[in-house]
Amino acid sequence: MFEVINNTKRLLLNMSELSRKFSILPCLFLALFFSSNFASAQTSVDDIKKIRKELKKKYDFERKRKEKDIKRQEKEYKAFLKQKKVAEKSRMDQLKREAKLTEEYKKRQEKERQDALDEKIRLEAIASKNREREADEATKEAANLAKEEAAEAKRKEKELVKQEAQKAKLKELEDAHNLKMSIQDQKAKDSEARYKSEIQSIESSMTDMEKEALERENKLKTYYDEKAKIQEELNQKKLDETKKETEAQFTARKMEELDKLNAKIAEENHQKKIQTKNDELSQKLDEVLKKQQAANKAMEQYQKEAKERRKVEEEKFKADLKKLVEEQKKQKEIEAFKEKQRAEEEKRKIEFEEKKKEEEEAKKKELELREKEKLRLAEEKKLEEENRLKEEAEMAKKFEEELKKAEEEAMKAEQLLADMKKQEEQDALDREKRRQEELEKLRKELIGN
Repeated sequence: MFEVINNTKRLLLNMSELSRKFSILPCLFLALFFSSNFASAQTSVDDIKKIRKELKKKYDFERKRKEKDIKRQEKEYKAFLKQKKVAEKSRMDQLKREAKLTEEYKKRQEKERQDALDEKIRLEAIASKNREREADEATKEAANLAKEEAAEAKRKEKELVKQEAQKAKLKELEDAHNLKMSIQDQKAKDSEARYKSEIQSIESSMTDMEKEALERENKLKTYYDEKAKIQEELNQKKLDETKKETEAQFTARKMEELDKLNAKIAEENHQKKIQTKNDELSQKLDEVLKKQQAANKAMEQYQKEAKERRKVEEEKFKADLKKLVEEQKKQKEIEAFKEKQRAEEEKRKIEFEEKKKEEEEAKKKELELREKEKLRLAEEKKLEEENRLKEEAEMAKKFEEELKKAEEEAMKAEQLLADMKKQEEQDALDREKRRQEELEKLRKELIGN
């Protein structure tokens, strides 16, 4: 296209130079004419013929050169027309290419719209499936939660029943133990009452002297017991912390108490010796003491047996209670372990749900990012396509303008060439006419001379 414009400009320049040369030729002929006219007055007919011959030769040379220039310009014009046809063909090809590109763009746009519609339908289908799946999962989760809550309620109810049974069993064990203890206590009370009754019966059948002797024996027994106790305290050095006394003070105090007891024992033994001089009283007192000792022995034996039975019962109760407590402790440990397992399972479940939720959120975000990236790329592609089409349209518009300008310049060149040809023909006629006139004038002058 630019080559056509350059060729057109060169053609216009050549034509302008040629027009300037054609305007100089008439002046040249006039100068030659005047010079020949002047020479005719000075020279002979031979000189005039010679000049005429030279003028003719020069004219023929100039004519041939001009014809050659005209042929060259016609050749250049034909080349210009050929280039114009090539440019028009290029223009048609460009228009066809633009039409093809426009059609392809429309098809591509339609395909992109259809793809976008299909993608939208696909995404809506995926979203619908996700909603259905989430709804199903929510329903299943609610059902599982209700099932777990029902199982938990049932477990708690069962545990409560078990606890109530254990409490009832413990109460039953305590009641049975208390009943046995109360029975033993009642038996002990009955035995003690019977012993007291026997003692009272023995005492009621005794005389005053026998009672005094029995009382003395009891006092002696008491004194001896106290003496043994004090002796044990002395041997073990059991200091009384409340009195804040030294070991020597403690020993002195206890020795003083022993002296007092020994005095009392001596007094009672003295009275006992006086009273035992009476054989009958002594015999009766021995019988009373034997009965009393037998009763005391029976009472002690019963108390010992009762104590043993109580001890056995206490140990049995403690063993049963320990066993029950161990069972309850074991059951509590099992329940605590199960509760810990349930808590860990619930924690793992919550962590799994949170992880699952995070993964779903991440997938959702990734999908959104992919969709955004896809839309961005599609938008960039669309923008690039629009820019490309815009550039092609601008190039086509520029090409049209340049082609139109070249056509206008070509039309101007054609018009100028036609005018130049017409002017050349007219100039040739004028020159021929002037030459004939000059020749006629020379001929007349020669004839006149």
